[in-house]
Amino acid sequence: MKKTLLLASVAAFAFAANANALEVNPYVSAKLSYDWAKNELKASGDYSGEAYGEKLKLHKNIWGGHYAAGFKAKAVRAEVEWNHYQDAKKKDYSDEGKDRYRLQNNSLLLNAYYDINTCTKWTPYVGVGMGVAMLKFTDKDVASSDKYSDRTYNFAWQVGAGVAYDLTSHVALDAGYRYINAGSAVFDKEIEDGDFSKEKVRSAAHEIYLGARYTF
Repeated sequence: MKKTLLLASVAAFAFAANANALEVNPYVSAKLSYDWAKNELKASGDYSGEAYGEKLKLHKNIWGGHYAAGFKAKAVRAEVEWNHYQDAKKKDYSDEGKDRYRLQNNSLLLNAYYDINTCTKWTPYVGVGMGVAMLKFTDKDVASSDKYSDRTYNFAWQVGAGVAYDLTSHVALDAGYRYINAGSAVFDKEIEDGDFSKEKVRSAAHEIYLGARYTF
């Protein structure tokens, strides 16, 4: 028992010493992105969903806002990031404007970055992340005012690289590129009593961003 207590005390002391030796700096950041979105819609004519129609692209270019809080320890950063994107929308397949499709995409990611020390004010970095995306799909028939809307939660991930420039010891500008993928989802839409169609939505984007980071 005494040996166990002694080992536990030594382990706790070693952990405390390492924690004190490792400098941890919290930070917050905000970014604005421009996305070449690959949002696609395919619909089937029956409930089986075997034969989907031609792909319909929803709003190729959209904007996004990104807000994060995290910490930096030596060359490693970890953060929680909230991403909100402009709704992707499109007219119907016939392009007559009777139906309008809308896809809303928000996500919460846990990201990790590795900063490359250049001994200058410029700091390149690489990063990866994963989390959950909320996809909300709306199909509104303008002529009849009928509206179908549903949401789902998907696994989301991102990978990218960027560079930061230190304006001061606390403030840095941040620019970069990443590929972000929110996966795909199938929504069941009732067209008549007991008659359904399946609408398959896929969301991904190539993203460039510019923002600022404040380290405490």
